[in-house]
Amino acid sequence: MSLEAELRAFSTARRPQLPPEAREIMDRAGRDLVAVYDRFGFDLQRVNGGHARTLPLPATYVIDRAGTIRWAFVDPDYTQRAEPADILDALDALEARHSLD
Repeated sequence: MSLEAELRAFSTARRPQLPPEAREIMDRAGRDLVAVYDRFGFDLQRVNGGHARTLPLPATYVIDRAGTIRWAFVDPDYTQRAEPADILDALDALEARHSLD
């Protein structure tokens, strides 16, 4: 399987929602999700290392073989995700850099 096919397999689809509806869903799901985590015994405070009942920010990294982050996408807006084309560009740049070494 090609790298591009693998990336497509792991990419996240966006689900368009109108802002008022999205906010209502987020508000309602937030309360409901805390209850679900509690019911299953999943302690968000312990896992996140703090008192906030939050989930970590989604992030995407391209890391070279030496373990150096060469490209990163992090956005505090949990609805934003890295564009697959941007990830592929970062991987192409990394491959070009590697071929020069």
